[in-house]
Amino acid sequence: MTHYYQPEVGAPQKRWNYLVEFLIKRGHEVAVCAPVPHYPLGRRFTQDKVWVWEPGAHGEQILRVPYVPYSGSMAVQMLDQAISSLAEVFATTYMRTHKPDVVISTTPGLPMLFAGVVASRTLRVPHIAEVRDAWPDLIWQTKLVDSATKSLLPKRVSSVLERKIIPQLLIRAKKEADAVIVTTKAFKRVSEGRGLNNVHLIRNVAEPHPSHPRAKQKGTLHLLYVGTVGRSQGLEHVVDAVRYIPQVTLRVVGDGAAKEQLKQQATGIDNVHFYPQTVGGELEEHWKWADSGLVTLAPLQAFEMTVPSKLYGVMARGKHVTGVLGGEAASIVANSQAGDISTPGNSQVLKALLNALAEKQELGNKIGHTQKWVSENASPESAGKRLERVLFKVTQ
Repeated sequence: MTHYYQPEVGAPQKRWNYLVEFLIKRGHEVAVCAPVPHYPLGRRFTQDKVWVWEPGAHGEQILRVPYVPYSGSMAVQMLDQAISSLAEVFATTYMRTHKPDVVISTTPGLPMLFAGVVASRTLRVPHIAEVRDAWPDLIWQTKLVDSATKSLLPKRVSSVLERKIIPQLLIRAKKEADAVIVTTKAFKRVSEGRGLNNVHLIRNVAEPHPSHPRAKQKGTLHLLYVGTVGRSQGLEHVVDAVRYIPQVTLRVVGDGAAKEQLKQQATGIDNVHFYPQTVGGELEEHWKWADSGLVTLAPLQAFEMTVPSKLYGVMARGKHVTGVLGGEAASIVANSQAGDISTPGNSQVLKALLNALAEKQELGNKIGHTQKWVSENASPESAGKRLERVLFKVTQ
């Protein structure tokens, strides 16, 4: 049960594309409930039929449910997730062809966690809740309710919802699950500290890619960001830093809710360029151009427990990582010798780092060591085997 699935492009979609393929190759049967593909622009881009089971790319069965179109409004996006979650409860419990052995729900979006609880209760089967981000911590740190309602609710009401009511509901739902999957060691420790004793670590995944060695020129730096251009990435701080370093060229490849605002911020800056979301050969050309891959998060405490999936993607390519990161993600970059780190939200510190990187002839990341770390900890096969162990544990 998910809100995001292929042919959409993004971290959740990529993760479950790999996991579903792995499970089916191992002989398991997989049925997927997901909305009609409409991410990230909020409108459908395929002709998938609604309420009809159809075969997927790997042999899975997919049932598409309705969605709510949106155009940047966080409130409507949350409504979209809620409506799709309700539809998936109906689909899972009443439109199944046979009873499953286990129900898996995955966030984002958040309502899918509760949908998984209802579906597993109705079907009387185990529930695995995959919580891919630091929920509920992100709710109050991003002021989710206040932002979604555009401050129409009294601050006291928003605060109670963000800090007490919604977090308590989420934690209770996770405690009811037969297993909870998280993607970082840090959030596993936090979850266990909140009384969850069934937490399993399965990291985000990256498919191994051939390296594209590039002779870097001293005095220049080609910096590439590929991924969602949203509120969580903090790219505005990167644009602020690059603005004053003409020897650094930044390419932003992707789409998202914050892209237009970021383009406005970059108006008149000649060394910042924007490209649409792309895959295949066009994306590979961007990576051949790049000296370093940018991985960045906004300065939030909850992101100390977060490791962006794009970090593993850059590491798998053998590219140097310019990380605007803290916590576990920063430790991974340092321990795997994958690149260099700057403090999230601090444009001046990042400016100094980019100046230093531009002046280097070689960036100094240990490609072989980095790719070995990804293979052992964040490959599709390692994640698939861990998921399979959890499946067997909850169904025995």
